[in-house]
Amino acid sequence: MADLPIRDDFDKLKNLLQLRYGMDLSPYGREFLERRLARRLERWHIAGYMDYVVILKRHPEEREELLRVLSINVTEFFRDLGVYESLEKRVLPEMLLRRGHTGELRVWSAGCATGEEAYTLSMILHNFIRGHNPDLKYSVQATDINAQSIEFARKAVYAGEAAAAVPEPYGRYFERIEGAVMIRSTARDAVRFSKHDLTSMKELPIADLIVCRNVLIYMSASGRDSIMGFFHRTLSRGGFLILGGIESLTAENLFAPFDVAHNVYEKIG
Repeated sequence: MADLPIRDDFDKLKNLLQLRYGMDLSPYGREFLERRLARRLERWHIAGYMDYVVILKRHPEEREELLRVLSINVTEFFRDLGVYESLEKRVLPEMLLRRGHTGELRVWSAGCATGEEAYTLSMILHNFIRGHNPDLKYSVQATDINAQSIEFARKAVYAGEAAAAVPEPYGRYFERIEGAVMIRSTARDAVRFSKHDLTSMKELPIADLIVCRNVLIYMSASGRDSIMGFFHRTLSRGGFLILGGIESLTAENLFAPFDVAHNVYEKIG
């Protein structure tokens, strides 16, 4: 690429994306955005942000690609096993104590990428509820900004090695098919995938648990504060929030530590 983009054009690009296409990039940190945008400028062999505006106008498919590049897709089944052990041994028992054993347990996987986290949550919920209260219903709402990731997740089919490190007793939730694995209906049927831009604050059904791991680190400080407020409004009374291992809580007035070692917090109020 010949020259670096003119930094003064950065805000112009953000404003144009908001006005023309409804793409609000303000919650994202500037350094993160510049790194991701640089990939797109290099792809099109252009040097400036205003040149990229022209590309977006001429090639509508590039808008979806930009959203894909901005989304965070690093995920795997039972990633950071200690978090899920905390969920199973500490969080879920406490949730049942607080809300009782009736109704429906509602979980939201925010920024679910290609679905591994959402299906992992469903497996843990199914296994736990089966051993404690088989009549209790549960659901997992899984959202991501990337439409391609959502479509992939809905198929519930992954490479065979994806299930290689899955701990017992959760291997039974995978069915092997011609070198791949499919999530069995016992875990698949409770998960509902939909496209959702976390930064839009678009209202969602109330949840008892929100899992949003390693997404907020790419947001600006004001963006993180806004989303934490959104999470607080979306959680039920006494609900729980699980963040990523390298993320820190910035809303001590909204959430209190529950399991600090695994970044689990409970709603205040």
